[in-house]
This record gives sequence, structure tokens and C-alpha cells, in this order.
Amino acid sequence: MELEANVNNDQFEKRVLRDLSSGVIVLNTSGSIVYCNKPACKILEIPDGIDKMNIGVNEKFSENKDNDDFLEFILQSIYKKDEVHVGSRRFVSPSGKEYMLKMTTSYLKLEGDESSQIVITMEDVTEEEKLKIKLNDSSATFSIVLVGMCFFLILFAIWLYTGKPFPRKYLTKGIDLLGLIIFIFIMCFTSLKLKDIGIKPNKLKETILTSLVIVAVLFILMGATKLVLMKVNPSMFKPGNPFIDLSRFTMHYVEYISTALLQEFLARGGIQSNLKRITTAKHKSAMAIFLASIIFAVLHIHLGLVYMAGACILSVVLGILYNKQDNLIGVWMVHYCFGTFGALYSLI
Repeated sequence: MELEANVNNDQFEKRVLRDLSSGVIVLNTSGSIVYCNKPACKILEIPDGIDKMNIGVNEKFSENKDNDDFLEFILQSIYKKDEVHVGSRRFVSPSGKEYMLKMTTSYLKLEGDESSQIVITMEDVTEEEKLKIKLNDSSATFSIVLVGMCFFLILFAIWLYTGKPFPRKYLTKGIDLLGLIIFIFIMCFTSLKLKDIGIKPNKLKETILTSLVIVAVLFILMGATKLVLMKVNPSMFKPGNPFIDLSRFTMHYVEYISTALLQEFLARGGIQSNLKRITTAKHKSAMAIFLASIIFAVLHIHLGLVYMAGACILSVVLGILYNKQDNLIGVWMVHYCFGTFGALYSLI
């Protein structure tokens, strides 16, 4: 009866360990695997159901120097047998896949040191760790944006105080420079990728087609707006000028291609995306669009209150479009066409 009870207990323990969502590994003191449940086999890339006694952990994983901390953490159970060791360690599987594992190791002392075992539990927290890093990087990026905005406002104040010594277009270039600085910062000093800031090749055709439809509607609406204004107040436009004045398409609007891209990168990739990632508000998408639009409007303070209001409205519309498409290409196209059409219709 005692033998039967031991067998049943052994089967019960293995059944419990097998059904755990966390990985469980049991090693003997020579470093060979005695037991490895399915989640652990998946992480370690060990075929489930083989004779684990023939696999030495040290021999299998010590070839990769990235796993030195992982192995050292396991050895702590031998060095300090009376303690339970808890921590997170990076692990690189034989195929090269990287994990961040939350681990617990303990020394299970049985009769005689040779029969003692090391019990290791591991939980894959890779995605949680990546999210945490992204949150930190997003916070840092948004902080840089706010610092840049403060410098811009200080420069604007100095510009006003000194009697506007240079054309306001140079202040607009300052916005472009801030967008470029944010791009370089994200690419060089954060874990954020191009896809995290809205530069995505997927669904590109669909994105462009949708944006072209919006551009066409925008072209018609701005034309209709000019017709109404010509009826209400004809003096707003120079007599004799064509309805669509192509002569206004100067090199400035060729350069405006990069200006629109940098400004949209700043507003969407630098502000809206990061705010959406770090905010805990209930309606975080709407909050991110609203705050990004306010900041975008403030950065156009040198162009006057009416222009600021227009920039804010445009930013809200583009923010909604970006939230739907999740792609910077579409909002870039609409932004560029809005500014260019406004000039050709003599509305700007």
C-alpha cells in the first residue's frame, strides 16, 4: 500500500506540473533535466516526451554567452540552498528567440546530496517587458517634445521682443527641426520601431486610396468655400487673378513636401502615438488626438490666432484619420494637399 501511495503521489505531482501554464524544470545536482513540463519544453526548445535525463542544461545552453546570467541564476540554488531565489533573466533559445523569464529557483534536499534536486519555475514575461520598455521610451519621447516646445515658445518670445528681426518662416522651420530631432531620438535612443510611429508598409494601397478620396473631397470643398467667399466679400481676392492660381505653386510648395512629413511625424508619431501609449484615460484615443492638436496649434503661434485655430481643426481631422488608418502616409498626403490647395485657391 505504501508503494502504491508513492506511485499515486508521483503521478499526481506530475499531472499538476504538466497542467501548469508556467514552465517547470527539475534538475539533479549534476545539471541534467529530471522533469520538464510542456511550457518549459517550448521555451527551451526540447522535444516534449523524450528522455530528459540525457540532456544537460549546462551543455545545451552554455555555448551562448547571452545565457550566462540564466545559468548563474540556476546555480544560486546550489550556492545558497536554504533560500528561494526570485528574479527575471534574459534567455536566448537555441533557435535565437529571445525571452525575458520571471524565474523562481529552490533547492529540494532529499536523502543524500546526490538525490537532491533543483526546482525551477519560469514565466514568459517577454511581451510585458517589451510593453514596459515601450512605455518608458514613449514617456521619454514625449518629454523631449515638451522640452522642444518650451524652447520654441522662448524663441518666439525673443523674436517678438526684438521686433521680429527675421521672417516668420524661419520659426516654421524650427517646427520641422523639432520633428527631425524627435525622429533621430526615437530611431537612435529608444526601442520604438518605424511601425510604432506610424510608418507601415502594410495596407499601403488601401491607405493611399482612402487618402486620395479625402483629397478629392477636400479639393471640391475648398473650391466651394472660395465661391461662397467671392460672393460674400469679393475684396478678399485680387481682381483678375485666376480661380486656381497655379503661379502660386513656387519652390516653397516643393519644400512643403518635407515640411508636411516632418510636422505630421511630430504630431502623430511623436505626440499622438506616444500619448495614446502612456495615457490611462478612459477615452485615450480621443484624449491623444485632442492634446496633440492643441500642441500642434501652439507650435503655430507665430502665424496668428486664426492660423492656430485652423491648424488645430486640421490636426483634429488628421488625428482621427491617423487613428483609423494607423499609418503616417495617409495623413501626410492630406496635410500636404490641404496646404497646397489653400495656396492655389488663394485661401492661405
